[in-house]
Amino acid sequence: GLTGLFRRETGQSPHRFLLDLRLRQARDQLLGTDRTVREVALECGFASLEHFSRSFHRRFGTSPSALRRR
Repeated sequence: GLTGLFRRETGQSPHRFLLDLRLRQARDQLLGTDRTVREVALECGFASLEHFSRSFHRRFGTSPSALRRR
């Protein structure tokens, strides 16, 4: 099916691909804007700050706030 085709072409499930895209967009916003972490999370489609922070830390190995402080 389409999900299998997508996985073969990208190496990821559609969900994982979209999550990674949203997290990279959030990282770019954290580094390039003065929006709050909460604003960035909501703008990038996360329903809660907690889910965003957990997902961000899993992907990048640091919290959104720590990334911004660097």
